[in-house]
Amino acid sequence: MRMQSNDTYNANSNVNINKSGLRQPKEAQGGASKEFVTRLERYRQHLTSVDLQVGPALARVVEGFVTKGEEGEKARVKWQKRFQPLVTGILDSEKRWFYHVCKAHESAEESLSENEALFLRHEELRKAHPSAQTNYNRLIKQQQTIQSWRPSQAKWTNLNRLKGKIEKAGALSDEVAKLPTRYGDDYFEGLRLYLRGAGFIVAPSYLPPAAVFPREDWISLENNASKSPEDLASASDELMKKYHILGTSYSGLLYKYEKSESPKEISGCVCISWVKTTCISNKKHMLVPVLGMSGGAPKVKNLVGIEAMLGACALPPYKDPSSKFKKMFGSEPLILSKDSKSDTSPFNQYYDDIMARANNLAINYRVRELLSLRLPSRQAMLSYVGLSFFAASREQVNTLSSLGTPTPGVARWHSFNCAEPAALAWISSFFVDGQDVHLCCPYEGMDDPGALGLKPKETCPWCATVELAYRSLKKVPEIEREQWPSKFGKSMRTGVWAREFTNARQFSSKTDSEMRVDLPRNKLAFELAYPSAVNNNVAVLRKIFKSVGLLEGSTIREDQLALWQQQQ
Repeated sequence: MRMQSNDTYNANSNVNINKSGLRQPKEAQGGASKEFVTRLERYRQHLTSVDLQVGPALARVVEGFVTKGEEGEKARVKWQKRFQPLVTGILDSEKRWFYHVCKAHESAEESLSENEALFLRHEELRKAHPSAQTNYNRLIKQQQTIQSWRPSQAKWTNLNRLKGKIEKAGALSDEVAKLPTRYGDDYFEGLRLYLRGAGFIVAPSYLPPAAVFPREDWISLENNASKSPEDLASASDELMKKYHILGTSYSGLLYKYEKSESPKEISGCVCISWVKTTCISNKKHMLVPVLGMSGGAPKVKNLVGIEAMLGACALPPYKDPSSKFKKMFGSEPLILSKDSKSDTSPFNQYYDDIMARANNLAINYRVRELLSLRLPSRQAMLSYVGLSFFAASREQVNTLSSLGTPTPGVARWHSFNCAEPAALAWISSFFVDGQDVHLCCPYEGMDDPGALGLKPKETCPWCATVELAYRSLKKVPEIEREQWPSKFGKSMRTGVWAREFTNARQFSSKTDSEMRVDLPRNKLAFELAYPSAVNNNVAVLRKIFKSVGLLEGSTIREDQLALWQQQQ
């Protein structure tokens, strides 16, 4: 079994994008890889044309920020000094992202045939699994019966005939018995090997686990066709079953959960995110499913992993409130004031932390826009503004008091732990531009997902804060709750669940705290899905997002032609 090599991320590398490994895809990778490589190659041409050495990139940015009252050479020189480090940093970050994503894809292509062979053998074993042990036991019983016969030529003939069959059946049974660890003990690497062998285009190991489904699983939207949320939810169910993603041990997606008294094997929660796009390789209008899994990536816990994650999403570097953040650009171009009516307003409490990041994001977005680089999706921007990597200790409280505490955590995790942002990072890389998810279908992994692995997950509060639309299990009306346990048990066996869909593109006049208290759930209990403190934090974040202008419809990027494509 070959692990994918050359799949690391160096945040300090100075790269030449013209030397990035970018091979034409092997035929086995099909249309998905062709679309990916076509986009990357055309983006390479655009990045190469943005030549900072002769000044046009910097000049374009300066012209975009100079105001009418500042016209003149003196103003331009001032802005050049301010923006040169930022423009250089953004271009270096983008070229690093390009170099590493090409390098990872080249490595995946090199190991593709071995991964495919491993997957095919794995599928053979999976299909043999139900009968292998039964067949072995049957042959052993038959052998015991023959051994009870009186000595005769027929007895020895039959025993000799059975010996070969038993050895063969025993070897297969032993191999099948090892199936759950077929891809090794490393959850992340095992997941990537499995998916790549099945034809997925898989994110590098320095990103959380995510993958684009094979081209055959994409849905055509030709002739202005449309798909309802229920259509996409049903299509997601079929994909979950097709690739045995949850509910079985065959896919290698299980890992050991050691925190309980009796360690058990579980799997992370899964989201299938549908993205609307027009293929650059053949101009066809499609809905593309992207797989994301929770748990984060092993290396996202360090600064290099965070830099890689933010770079993949086309977001600026993260500045936490404990660092000395020098506001090079003051409050420009985003100017907001604290709420003078209330000193205890949540927005006031998190003002310094939020405004430092919001201004960082706003300036980064504008510079990228002026240079026609990849832009982050709204979902990615919401995740960035709401990042909260740690809860302040008692020792840190005094240090942080002058800067404001970090933005409120949601259910003790930051957004990199979720399946949804894992998919977002890979969506931005695969489509070479940030795209918001048309509909997200989450599946349960931490709890029993049912016989077919199709149990809908209660949408996590973080995802419900930033997603445009998501599918959940339909809330059980009070009048039906007595019947619910039997219906629940039937759904666990059949995989047929009553679902509902939440469209969060537009929000009602209700406050977020009122809206979020009644989050859909998939558990047998009927109390609130999450504690009130979690819902309160979600409401705080929504208010903050609205304050900095990120809930406007204009911030949504869905099925949009990337700026770099418009330049070609």
